[in-house]
Amino acid sequence: MKEIILKHTASILHRIACKAVETEARVLLRKGCNEVFFKNIMAPEFDYKPFIHRINPYYAQWGFKFSMVEAEYFSLMSGVKSDIFIPGTLFFHYLIPFLGGTKKYVDKNLTRKFLGAKSLCKKVDFRMANQVVYNSQGMFYNGNDECITLEEALDAVMAYPEDIITKPTYSTTWGKGVAKLKAEGKNREAIKELFLKYKKNFSFEECIVQHPDIAQLNPTSLNTTRVTTYRRPNGQLKFLFAFQRFGKEGKVVDNASAGGDFVGVYYDGTLGRTIKQFKSLKTRRLNDNIVEKIPYFERIKEAALYLHSKIPDLNYIGWDFTVSPEGQPIVIEMNSYGSTDVPQIALGPAFSKEDLDELMPLVATWKPSYDCVPMVAFEKRKGHKVKIRS
Repeated sequence: MKEIILKHTASILHRIACKAVETEARVLLRKGCNEVFFKNIMAPEFDYKPFIHRINPYYAQWGFKFSMVEAEYFSLMSGVKSDIFIPGTLFFHYLIPFLGGTKKYVDKNLTRKFLGAKSLCKKVDFRMANQVVYNSQGMFYNGNDECITLEEALDAVMAYPEDIITKPTYSTTWGKGVAKLKAEGKNREAIKELFLKYKKNFSFEECIVQHPDIAQLNPTSLNTTRVTTYRRPNGQLKFLFAFQRFGKEGKVVDNASAGGDFVGVYYDGTLGRTIKQFKSLKTRRLNDNIVEKIPYFERIKEAALYLHSKIPDLNYIGWDFTVSPEGQPIVIEMNSYGSTDVPQIALGPAFSKEDLDELMPLVATWKPSYDCVPMVAFEKRKGHKVKIRS
């Protein structure tokens, strides 16, 4: 009997503790600011202190007490004065869960299958990079999706006559793990070591040949156009925003988070001429001889909207595209967590006021995600003192 009472008491205490954690998490989510913004996005010379205790009036009407720091920074960088910029806390802990963001789609080896990249009945013209070999959950497969042995995988890589891009397929955030394997001087033992380094869930695939107009931005990196599509609450799919990334000279990856440059892309595919970066207030201008518009941009948008229509349980998707010399859109990646930081620096608010006026009343009643870390709580009169909470 005593044991039963102790178990019952422990269960009650556990529920009380969980409720306390949930309550604290809700307070932090409503007041906090995403630490990633301070560490990886904001220029260190930006004086955030005048804004840190100012509450964003737009989101306050739904009970969210977000700091104005991010809105002021994005306003400065984009030249668009507004309070509807999406704070990181709102995006990752409220919008993404509400719009269906899930880890279900993180495996990029599986992405190409449900997108129908190899289907001969595609209604819209697009393709994805051809795989030489790939590894899914520790098992090797060839480009025809046939299960093969380690030795057969090594044979396929050695026999491939061109350069190969190697990358993990569960996450390429910050461009981490993406490399180029040169065709000349390939070594069987070195390739085996590379397999062991990745362990599992990786892809060895063709080096995409991009359109020469896109290559003007930087010839050594694959310069991708991020196109983001959004499904409104009424089910209508729409193009939300786009931006163009390109790497530094000599680099393979173009990720802004890996030090790459980016410019905004307008609705008709026209490139913004002001080059921006994370963690810097400095800007540069695109050279006059650089292309004015993304070639075949309408085809890219059409492909993005078509592909989004095949995924009913995701309402916000960032698509990384390039385009072939012949004008065929090539899907590099699909991102169900595609951040809003780059477009808000390059262009202005990620969502229109009309979209947010429709969306925010629904989001305000959505139970937020408490398992995301890190979060930051600001203590009054102590400046940027932070506490990391889970």
